[in-house]
Amino acid sequence: KNIPIVLIHSNKGELYAIYAICPHQRGNLAYGALGGLTEAKPTG
Repeated sequence: KNIPIVLIHSNKGELYAIYAICPHQRGNLAYGALGGLTEAKPTG
């Protein structure tokens, strides 16, 4: 299935998942932790 993962970023910096099950690994998103990922190219 091609199910998107929808996350909400709160004003407090917390991430919440809309769906309870990860479509890739079928893991339960109610357990564990979600973390943000930031990637950037060097400036200049």
